[in-house]
Amino acid sequence: MTASSPTRFVTDTLPTDHQRVTVLQSKNGTFMPSVANGYIGTVIYSDTVHVSGVFNGKAYPKEKDVYPLYFYQHAHRARIPSTTSIDFTVEGVQGKTSYALDVLEGVFYKWLTADRLYVEQRIYAHRSRKNLLIVEISTKNNAGREFMMSLSSNQGASSVDIGFKTAGSNRPGALAAVGMVNETEEAGSMRANLAMVWSELEVNKPLTIKATSEEQTWYYITSIATNLDTKFNPLSEALFQWDEAVLVKEHLLEEHKAAWKALWDTGRIEIEGDLEMAQAVYGSLYYILSSTRHDWPYGLSPGGLPAAEEYMGHTFWDQDIWMYPPLVLLHPDLARSSLRYRSERLPAARRIAKEFGYKGAMFPWESSYTGLETSPGARYGKNQIHINGDIAFAVIQFWRASKDVNWLRQVGYPLLYQTAEYWASRVENDVVNDRYIINHVMPPDEYHYPVNNSVYTNVVAKINLLFAKEAADILGKEVPKEWLTIAEKMYIPFDSENSYHPEYEGYTLDKEVKQADTILIGYPLMYEMDRKVRYNDLKLYEERTDPDGPAMTHSMFAIGWLDLGENTKAVKPFLKNYANIRGPFKVWTERRDIWGAVNFITGAGGFLQTIIYGYGGFRLKSSGLAFNPSLPPNVTKMTTTVHYLGSVMDVAVTEEAITFTLLFSGPVSPGLDVITLKGVFSLERDFPVTVDRAKGIISVRQAKPCTQFNYKMNLSGCSVALALLLVGAVPTVYSIPAVGTPTRFVTDKLPEQNSPSTVLSSRNGNFMASVANGYVGTVIYSDTVHVSGVYNGKAYQKKYPIYPIDLYEHPHRARIPSTASLNFKIRKTPGNTSYALDVYEGVFYKWFEAVNLTVEQRIYAHRTRKNLLIVELTAKNNAGREFLMDLTPNMGYITQDIDFYMKESNRAEALAGVGLVRQTEEHGSVRPNVAIVWKYLDSSHPLTITASSDEQTWYYITSIATNLDTKFNPLSEALFQWDEAMLVKEKLLAEHKAAWKALWDTGRIEIEGDLEMAQAVYGSMYYILSSTRHDWPYGLSPGGLPASEEYMGHTFWDQDIWMYPPLVLLHPDLARSSVRYRKERLPAARRIAKEYGYKGAMFPWESSFTGLETSPGEVYAKNQNHITGDIALAAKMLWHATKDLHWLREVGFPLTYQTAEYWASRVEYDPEKDRYIINHVMPPDEYHYPVNNSFFTNVVAKINLLFAKEAAEILGKKVPEVWSTIAEKIYIPFNSKYNYHPEFEGYVANVIVKQADVILVGFPLMYQMDKQVRYNDLTFYERLTDPEGPAMTHAMFAIGWLEAGEEKKAETAFFKNYANIQGPFKVWSERRNGKGAVNFITGAGGFLQAVIYGYGGFRIRSDGLYFNSTLPPGTTKLTLSLHYLGCSLKFELQDTNVTFALVSNGPISPDLEVSTKQGVFALRREKPVTLETKDGVVRKRVSTIQSEIPQSVKELHNF
Repeated sequence: MTASSPTRFVTDTLPTDHQRVTVLQSKNGTFMPSVANGYIGTVIYSDTVHVSGVFNGKAYPKEKDVYPLYFYQHAHRARIPSTTSIDFTVEGVQGKTSYALDVLEGVFYKWLTADRLYVEQRIYAHRSRKNLLIVEISTKNNAGREFMMSLSSNQGASSVDIGFKTAGSNRPGALAAVGMVNETEEAGSMRANLAMVWSELEVNKPLTIKATSEEQTWYYITSIATNLDTKFNPLSEALFQWDEAVLVKEHLLEEHKAAWKALWDTGRIEIEGDLEMAQAVYGSLYYILSSTRHDWPYGLSPGGLPAAEEYMGHTFWDQDIWMYPPLVLLHPDLARSSLRYRSERLPAARRIAKEFGYKGAMFPWESSYTGLETSPGARYGKNQIHINGDIAFAVIQFWRASKDVNWLRQVGYPLLYQTAEYWASRVENDVVNDRYIINHVMPPDEYHYPVNNSVYTNVVAKINLLFAKEAADILGKEVPKEWLTIAEKMYIPFDSENSYHPEYEGYTLDKEVKQADTILIGYPLMYEMDRKVRYNDLKLYEERTDPDGPAMTHSMFAIGWLDLGENTKAVKPFLKNYANIRGPFKVWTERRDIWGAVNFITGAGGFLQTIIYGYGGFRLKSSGLAFNPSLPPNVTKMTTTVHYLGSVMDVAVTEEAITFTLLFSGPVSPGLDVITLKGVFSLERDFPVTVDRAKGIISVRQAKPCTQFNYKMNLSGCSVALALLLVGAVPTVYSIPAVGTPTRFVTDKLPEQNSPSTVLSSRNGNFMASVANGYVGTVIYSDTVHVSGVYNGKAYQKKYPIYPIDLYEHPHRARIPSTASLNFKIRKTPGNTSYALDVYEGVFYKWFEAVNLTVEQRIYAHRTRKNLLIVELTAKNNAGREFLMDLTPNMGYITQDIDFYMKESNRAEALAGVGLVRQTEEHGSVRPNVAIVWKYLDSSHPLTITASSDEQTWYYITSIATNLDTKFNPLSEALFQWDEAMLVKEKLLAEHKAAWKALWDTGRIEIEGDLEMAQAVYGSMYYILSSTRHDWPYGLSPGGLPASEEYMGHTFWDQDIWMYPPLVLLHPDLARSSVRYRKERLPAARRIAKEYGYKGAMFPWESSFTGLETSPGEVYAKNQNHITGDIALAAKMLWHATKDLHWLREVGFPLTYQTAEYWASRVEYDPEKDRYIINHVMPPDEYHYPVNNSFFTNVVAKINLLFAKEAAEILGKKVPEVWSTIAEKIYIPFNSKYNYHPEFEGYVANVIVKQADVILVGFPLMYQMDKQVRYNDLTFYERLTDPEGPAMTHAMFAIGWLEAGEEKKAETAFFKNYANIQGPFKVWSERRNGKGAVNFITGAGGFLQAVIYGYGGFRIRSDGLYFNSTLPPGTTKLTLSLHYLGCSLKFELQDTNVTFALVSNGPISPDLEVSTKQGVFALRREKPVTLETKDGVVRKRVSTIQSEIPQSVKELHNF
């Protein structure tokens, strides 16, 4: 036990507050502390545990429009009986009992100190093992006799929310229970399924404290898992986490403390000179931090996570305006999580907008799991619409703090656009006064409603509209022009007589207001106004604000007065705010009279804003991070850890000075300067900057213009287009004549519907084209649709290790009968039929042309509306008579995978069906529930093409939704998407084409001079792009998404080694999605490692939904270990291409660390060799197994271990030192006699190998070796590689030979690879002559690598993007649009020169330069550079320090 400190709150007595009534009047309030980890939490010694995201009850407006309401019928955070509410007493011992909450450690302590006896209890929610709540009791006994210690439990009554049933744990000393919540927000939506495993506690059996001085410790561990956080059966996951914890129980506390230390090291506020205030700051931040986590994006509630009865655990504006702002600067990863909660509920917000007759996204006032409205009455849900702008403003803050373009594109912009779209439909045009108004709202001041033109609401709407336009400009997008007009003409109430802002139109000064409202437009909204007006707003509303209003209000007055330099006036509201902290554990009450919510962390958020943005004086502006600090009363020093633009700094304020200490900056973080009236000071590591205490700004360092070497060159910024233009001497070999354009593949005849064999031998192969959007896909005119992520079948090991297998008993992508397989025929009308796949548009066409009649069919999977498959038929008839058109559907047989049954659609033209997959990979895991809505087709009645020259169009729309992609009932979501599509059916095609255009504009390869090769490149890229999407991270399969019978839709190394590398440079957002698929399956990989007796993460050879092993036999599962290193290599590639620190921290490092941990446990030490070896593996060459010391496997393991260390150093973390030793001493087979690498130890020369193996070590592994050895490896294995092997192998030989300068050899290998493209639609076969898997996009990936990394010659290294380019044979020009370090680059190589052009770059993307033998050249926007060389490197340019304050900054801040 220790005395109180800023981070440890000690007391001899627990608070007694049981007469206080809470906001719900449903329980006694408590000022007891709580422990939580953002996923799970409990108030100490209470009878309840809460899990974030688990709610019970319906979401619907109540007739009773105010609190209190009947808690258990309304959506609320579900109560779980506590198995960790354990207390102790020692029989016959009178001693001193004391308690403490240590917020630095995240641990609650109870101590009993008696004569020579010491007992310590520790209660905590493990920060890194999120499923665990832990109670530990330790004793030290020097009394020389035994004691008996009794334990009591406060588990409370059975939960009225969850119907728990006992379950077998099969573990001595452990109990288990499972249950489902009683009711969901929407009938048929995902029902939370919980499992608990906990240490058995015998309350009637005292524990014996032995008569020994050695410490005794008892552990009581609770593990909770739900189907919301695991893809497994929740019980199996809870058991797994419990088992893992028990194995290391002595280390759990140490792990937990380390995790909290890392959290505090990330961001904290240190107060010196006032212990009480220091505790208030630490306590406030602790209660917010403990209620959120970066990897669990469920919203913050006013009562926090542990005390979730308060406000039912709902998320309000409290998150976005009150608790979120401190996180933006202190813990940006947690701020991201808050906004991800909002982003993932955009579908619900769109529904709500539609219900009220508006466009865009209308967020609910209160939300829980689904994002539907869960407030207690329509007056809140319908009227308190400022929350939409509040969320948009949170986006603005995060953008200004991070300038993360990828985040803006994926998360921020969709939120901004759709909320702006709502405001544009919500305003009314007051034509008489030439302004836009917003009537009938409830402002933040809930005492007054409905009102017109709330000043806060109108200002936040204006800001939303303006920033949507700004964000669109940044991303190269467009928004409707009228949005700017609306923003400019938005009516902002102003009383010119009294020079202040009335709270709303018609407000008079005799009215009391509930809480901060008008004054919020000054801060946090930072609405520009005259100083006098701001002063009047503060003065007038401070006098009229309810003194018993919520705690956070006073903080805004304090900030406002500090803004104006009125520090004396700021003290009173600051102390009022501060006074709402209660008891020894610094618990917040909502109101000063101790009524209202407890623990009210909204108040904590307001208080922290007073410290950071009030006394700290920070303001996030578009030009930089402004500051104007002062000290809180009685404080001598205040230090704040601030994150800005990827850099981390401590800002220490004293009475006289401010000191800026740069703690960390990423490899591509921009240089920062501190600018004050005294000058410009560069922030550098290890060189603190101290300036007089005054206002200033931290901004991006402006580089001096750099000298450019003029050699036919102009350079532009940070998006380089490298167009490689070369003339080849070798003519193209055509296997199939090219027809059409590079992006449109035209034919008069469809391909034969079968190939000689497929991988499964269960059906004929199909060289037909396909359409897909990464979520849903189909082969044209086939009877099957596939949805990515939806599988049927068990995951278990087969006795037989080879294909073919019984498809229907093994996990495979589930077949959905196609409602989009429609063909047409015109009765009794001769004519010509032709077909095309337009990959640029993502559309399949069929045309019928007769005299004066044309019919066009279009089939596509909508790229942005991912749930939709669409068939359109358009006829133009100039014949002067009617025609009859027959439609033929091809739904095929009833699926064996999903038990579909018809449901009522309540739509005249629509049919609907729903069904569950029959079997999941693991019993009890999430069972996909699929709903389909499609247009009714009566094929017995032909369509009539009327005798009119007007176009006729028929639309056949299929909408598919599953419980994997919606939080709603899948049927209601499918119906919603179908309805939305039908409303704009004429625009669907244009939307879809625009989306594909944007995708191609992001990254493409242009070939000139060889139409066949150009089509091969576009086709290959199309089939990969159509099988993936950035917002649906389900793995790429060798057969793609539409033809998922191939390899059962499983994900292999094919994704990580073959299809992924082209995406890294062309489409990094899609590359991220592939790696995210792996990251989200780390829990499964840890299970697999444990099953085989290893540590870390051992990835499966084949995986589908859960990430468990789904290969057909243990020979693959157990031995093909290299996939674990392949995944780490993929992470390394993306890191070197992006240098995205957030991604590395959240995704890359966990993957790299846990895979390295696996290798460290997998290797064996061979003392004779003094080397680490890896025995009994299957290398990429599957003809040989088991083998020892596979060259490829050992090298990829070495790379994995080394990169884990590199990543750790970048992030300031540590890995075991032995990993470096293992990497240095791992055995690499080498034959010194013949100077080449044997495929494995004991490899016999001249033995045939299946596919690329050893040669992959040169590329993509880029293992350093002598050039002659590389040449010998290529020569040796090229003649031994099976000519019937898979397509992608030849691509690696082409790349290798190009690296060696052997262009002729490369050409031969390249055309072998290329020859696997079949038919008019450029479909890939796995093997030559059309054999094997179809459409084999692994081959497409290899082919694209041959173009990008072979002929393009690119290599992504830690220090730059290297190139050494050669024109593909028979072509005249090659253009590559690439992405590097957040910049878009276009490279063009001509016969004698290379041109670099910077296309685009983000606001803080690094300046780039290209270094060649000719010199070093800066890349700048709109200034291409032309060089007479074909090799060099693109790299980050070193910034130079600006010499003066930029004029724009001077003007903006009135310096």
